[in-house]
Amino acid sequence: MSGRVRTLAEHLRAGGWRTHAIVYKAALFGLGLEQGFDRWFNLPTSNRTAQVNLEKALAFLEAYHDRRFFLFLHLDDPHQPFNQPAPFDLSFGDSTAHDALDLELPISIRNDRIIGCSQCMQSRRLLPGFVKVAQDLYDGAIAYTDDRIGVLLDALAKHGIYEDTVVAVVADHGELIYDRGRAWGHPGAGLTDDQIRVPLILKGARGDSFEPGETVRAQVRTTDLLPTLLESAGLDGGPESFESRSLWPLVSGEETRDRVAFIESPAHGVLGLRTPAWKYVLRTRPSGQSHHSLYDLHSDPDERDNVARQRPSEIARLAEEMAPFILRTRPGPFLLVLGDGEPGAFQLVLEKDDEVGYRSFIGLPPTSAPRAADRDIAVSGRVLALIELDLAAGRAVRASLSSAGRTLISRVITLDQLESYAKLDLDRLSRQPTPAIYFLRGAPPIDPFRTAATTSLDQLEDLRALGYID
Repeated sequence: MSGRVRTLAEHLRAGGWRTHAIVYKAALFGLGLEQGFDRWFNLPTSNRTAQVNLEKALAFLEAYHDRRFFLFLHLDDPHQPFNQPAPFDLSFGDSTAHDALDLELPISIRNDRIIGCSQCMQSRRLLPGFVKVAQDLYDGAIAYTDDRIGVLLDALAKHGIYEDTVVAVVADHGELIYDRGRAWGHPGAGLTDDQIRVPLILKGARGDSFEPGETVRAQVRTTDLLPTLLESAGLDGGPESFESRSLWPLVSGEETRDRVAFIESPAHGVLGLRTPAWKYVLRTRPSGQSHHSLYDLHSDPDERDNVARQRPSEIARLAEEMAPFILRTRPGPFLLVLGDGEPGAFQLVLEKDDEVGYRSFIGLPPTSAPRAADRDIAVSGRVLALIELDLAAGRAVRASLSSAGRTLISRVITLDQLESYAKLDLDRLSRQPTPAIYFLRGAPPIDPFRTAATTSLDQLEDLRALGYID
């Protein structure tokens, strides 16, 4: 992770907390997520159960319960492969179905290849009875994880620190277990609620003014955890937490408003925005153009009916709300086109060579051909287009906006002429006379896969003992 990013662990360590992480997740190994931890233990193997990491957490509490600490405990059990011990392998359902399928844990689903299900493997197909068994195993894995968390909470009480410890329980995603036809797992391109709407449970410390068991109905974001935990510790998160806000005002009743949640899967070109009423999803095609989806979460909570074409005004409102988020979180460079009127009356042309690419996030696709009626949604509103350019030094792009065959505005841009989005106010720009074309530089780039140099001697000893290094 880039050293420019200050993690929760770094904030707390600087404030005097012992920071310790226990993880078993091969996908998180060597990514730099250890930045800020005094000790980061990640056993990059599969088919482990929560008990393995729980025992390490209990040992940590024995050693450090008498000082301030931040413990990050990652449990991977509500996730494939399903490998929970008895009795949680049969917490839901019964052994009859397991026996009929000749089932043996661990169970892993790879499309229709069911590892651990002998009958499925022999038949080379998904057997009807397995769907219910897989869903029961998933529920059992959740129950097992819940049970192990209970043991951890009991340990806090045993050491006399339960009342003074803030606890947050949160998940990163949900799993599809044949809930959407043949879909399983958590497909990277999917931003449906059954994958992104996760539990978030908070336990405050002694003196916090709220009742146990209280449920906050307002929509929040998992990113709100950072300022929440820093506030609990009496620390300031600084300007880098601008996308998030502490949850404690919602818990105390000082705040009741829902928070807009931005959701994304960058590797799959998918970006979304969720309010309690609407889910808006942008998918960027390989061609660089975008596809819009809109779901009415009140009347269509399962997100089956895309009403983007029927609700252009709602698309416009949500697209304008998404534009600043894109500019704040991506480096660009960007082409921002502001206008006034129906976008079908406009034509945007990019004059560029073959070495300049683009991704169209919002609005008009940049093309010299007439707009096809059945193509992307024509986003009305002030933001006519937001396009990310792949522009190398020495290259130039001309952008022209036309209407009724007449060129309204035309601009040429090179990398050294970019304006910084951070110095501009999109609300102010939207109030300026239109149309207008801006070339903007977004957020400074962050390399999320650059490992920070924070590996401790303890971590090296752990890896050496496990045979991962000499």
